[in-house]
Amino acid sequence: MWGGSLSDFVVPSGLSWKCIRCGRCCGDTEDHVRRILLTPLEAGRIASITGLEICRFLRRTRDKPYEYEMRKVHSKCFFYNGRCTIYRARPLVCRFYPFVLERFGEKVVVKLGDRSCPGVGRGPRRSRRFFIHLISMASDILE
Repeated sequence: MWGGSLSDFVVPSGLSWKCIRCGRCCGDTEDHVRRILLTPLEAGRIASITGLEICRFLRRTRDKPYEYEMRKVHSKCFFYNGRCTIYRARPLVCRFYPFVLERFGEKVVVKLGDRSCPGVGRGPRRSRRFFIHLISMASDILE
């Protein structure tokens, strides 16, 4: 999918981060409208786990490879109810938050995409292994 090996990735070094389960990333903020995008594979997995039809919690988009966008209730993810009710099956964009992947020529760079995340600067320093795990997961889902 990326056209290279896992050694072709540039990842942050010395960055501490821990999800504090605050829910900030699960919905819109004053500064940002969140788009929770999903692939068909992720949509099917969530539908299977919840027993809901896809059209109940997702709407179609024209984006590729993300063909769906999560519906919101009161500006929050459909599945957020004070906590993520699908945490084990949460979409890739949720697993990656607050990080993003960007391509620069032949290199793919993992960057901190949302510096306002309250978990930044908390918890353990994230190792290359942590980011390679995320990248591998993305590759599995997006291929």
